[in-house]
Amino acid sequence: MLAGKQHFYLAGDDPFGFNEMSFEGYMACASCHIDGGHDGRTWDFTQRGEGLRNTTDLRGRAGMVHGNVHWTGNFDEIQDFILDIVNEFLGLGFLPAGQAPNPPLGAPNAGRSAALDELAAYVASLGRDSLSRSPYRNADGSMTAAAMRGRSEFAGQGCRDCHAPLSDHTDSVNGASLHDVGTLRTSSGQRLGGPLAGIDTPTLLGLWETPPYFHDGAAGTLEEVFRIAGGAIHEAEHGTLAGGARIPGFAQINQDSTFHGQMVDLPQAGARVTWTGVDGGSGGLAALEFRYTSGRAHDFTLLVNGSPAGSASVSGQRTRLEWKRLRFEDIPLVAGGNNSVTLRLETGEWPRPALDHMTVSTVDDRLAATPHRRVLSLDPARRDDLSAYLLQLDGRDDNGTLKPRGLIFRDSFDSR
Repeated sequence: MLAGKQHFYLAGDDPFGFNEMSFEGYMACASCHIDGGHDGRTWDFTQRGEGLRNTTDLRGRAGMVHGNVHWTGNFDEIQDFILDIVNEFLGLGFLPAGQAPNPPLGAPNAGRSAALDELAAYVASLGRDSLSRSPYRNADGSMTAAAMRGRSEFAGQGCRDCHAPLSDHTDSVNGASLHDVGTLRTSSGQRLGGPLAGIDTPTLLGLWETPPYFHDGAAGTLEEVFRIAGGAIHEAEHGTLAGGARIPGFAQINQDSTFHGQMVDLPQAGARVTWTGVDGGSGGLAALEFRYTSGRAHDFTLLVNGSPAGSASVSGQRTRLEWKRLRFEDIPLVAGGNNSVTLRLETGEWPRPALDHMTVSTVDDRLAATPHRRVLSLDPARRDDLSAYLLQLDGRDDNGTLKPRGLIFRDSFDSR
């Protein structure tokens, strides 16, 4: 296990750059999963046939205890990470010279290399005892009264159907358990080179310290989990630019690996981007989300099919390079692909905002997201109770005692 942890952290020490983990010692597992945790980032894995992927926290999962790994369940053993080591990190992969990794879900990579098996042993050691205790619990470690009430809401809303308490709040135990719960977007990519039918159910253990949420990091907060739906992404540069909106005439830096195409600057009041041919699905109330970056406060106006549909004032950011999301809820769209959407800058300080893209969640997309969005029907107090429960799931029982995973008698007890 110690040897596996050393592999986990060691990017390489070959002065010529030919390292087992990565070329020129560029990165290691711990680069994104320090101490087995996560970096809070969303990465673009489109080049490997996936899509935007939020870094997974490895703690509490004990390697393969929750079935296949990755958001799409495309690896059925920890040793399959040799595919990332060889194909993405450009490492040698701990295999004898001339040997190549076996494909995902194919012949085992386990047993081919002592180092790979040691690495897998370390990842498998990251069980419930590696999870931090939730600070939302009482001082003695017990669940709060609100969380105990929230457990009933959790059951009443059908959350247990996929996030089963008996199995670490996931139904993914053997293999992959893919569900389409209305969170897929056109940036979600593929699975093993084919269509992506759904996302493998993540555990809820340690939820309090693992934002952003969803496979693509689309939900920055727990409240957004209950609201955000999937849909179609429209790049800003594909819209019609007017009022001074422009694509900068210089190479743009890929700020966090999730930036596609080019950003569109809105340098002055009246600058706007208009998207035409926007599909409204079967027609009805949609949600529009704009991803932008800026350093100051700004005012925006939204126009849909030529008419004002909303306005918003946004606050400044800590740095110029932060992504923010501007959301408009319950926006009427007509059925079919004949909608136009315009986002216009009204006022604001320099530096002006820059748009990355717009996400359109039609009424159909929102309906598909009912497994999460049904929580919006709860009154605020009951929703707060549910959130309290979710934020206190840390692998411990009601009294704060860390218990081993698994059940005693399925019909009577669970280890929650």
